[in-house]
Amino acid sequence: FTFSAITYTNRLVGDTVTNPEPGFIGEKISYGFFTNNRLGFLAADAVVLGQPATGDNFFNFFVNSAQVQTDADPIDLKCGSIRPVTLTAAVPVFQGVVLFSQQQQFMLFSDTSVLTPSQAVIKSISNYEVDGTVTPVETGTNITFINKTTDYCRVFGMQTQGQGDNPLFVDLGKTVTQYIPSSVSSLFSDTQNSFIGLYGQASKKIYYYRSYAEAN
Repeated sequence: FTFSAITYTNRLVGDTVTNPEPGFIGEKISYGFFTNNRLGFLAADAVVLGQPATGDNFFNFFVNSAQVQTDADPIDLKCGSIRPVTLTAAVPVFQGVVLFSQQQQFMLFSDTSVLTPSQAVIKSISNYEVDGTVTPVETGTNITFINKTTDYCRVFGMQTQGQGDNPLFVDLGKTVTQYIPSSVSSLFSDTQNSFIGLYGQASKKIYYYRSYAEAN
């Protein structure tokens, strides 16, 4: 592989009014991800998806025409909320893309299941506190994330539902509420073996949780 700076596609039509710069310009990019063959970035409260890749070019964040909007144009949206929103992570799922901030979660989706500039919508789906320094992970059909108090760490599982339904949540560490210390700094998953693990640089311990589905 090649490790180098990205060569982004320049603005080829229009100007800063008819073809503005993507929403992450001038902001700190907090997360990068892929979905629907598009490269996406989170920056502050903005979600920016580039044009669908043609060949190996994922790096076009400008529109093709300054006069007509097309389905291949970039998607640039912001999360509206009465709370301060700084997005920290994104997890693509069947229904769309789950967006995490420290106090609220959102879903980026389209009624047609294909994300386009005219169809993409962001809605709030929950208001859980999430530790912004530890990235949520996928565990099969669930998403696992943590939040911290001063003394201990809580672990939650999220299962997304249909586009019109709020997700389901399970407090995975409820039976050992104060067992996992707040010093954990990393969360990982093994989807095939249905377990997650947490660890921190300040401790020699690793904390595991394994799910088990009993057959009927």
